[in-house]
Amino acid sequence: AESGIGQPTPPPADNTAADDSRLTTAMLRRAGTNIDGLVLQDELIRHEFDLTGEDDVIRWQLLEEEYNNVVMATTFEWGPGASNDYCGFALRYVDDDNFYTLEMDREGVLRFFAQDTGEWVSLSTTESTAIATAPNARNDLVVIATGTTFTLFINNEETLRIDDGRYSGGRFGVAAGTFIDSDASGCVFSDTRLWAIR
Repeated sequence: AESGIGQPTPPPADNTAADDSRLTTAMLRRAGTNIDGLVLQDELIRHEFDLTGEDDVIRWQLLEEEYNNVVMATTFEWGPGASNDYCGFALRYVDDDNFYTLEMDREGVLRFFAQDTGEWVSLSTTESTAIATAPNARNDLVVIATGTTFTLFINNEETLRIDDGRYSGGRFGVAAGTFIDSDASGCVFSDTRLWAIR
């Protein structure tokens, strides 16, 4: 697997959580907080993954700092590739052998994995009709990580709530991966924002 570190963009002073249409009151109740309880820490304006010619690989683009309890939002657009190529999040990244991934594909499959001392551990695999699967479709994602609980919203619909306590903190970012079924593959992420929960 290959990794990259995103260069953080200082949050603009007028960019508050209340201005982000991807966040709703119902989502934030899941985090035990509200709009006023979020502090924008980092953002990545745009990142494109191009996995053309790659096989059986996952890449991620991480924000610079480590966090514990966060709300993170992003929007991604499918690129070319097979229907089982995937896009999503890297969460609580400690090092290349210890982190979580939340990933989804154009078959409507949603997966939550832990990389635990270099071994993949499947924590959840489910199908979700909330995933927009058409070619070039866009998906709005919001993940809330509080304590041992992870809650994922796709296009404003809660699609996953799961508990796992392997990692209490780490770095967060976006991710994309491909298997062996496509030559061209990729995802384009935009407006990725991370708020710490007070």
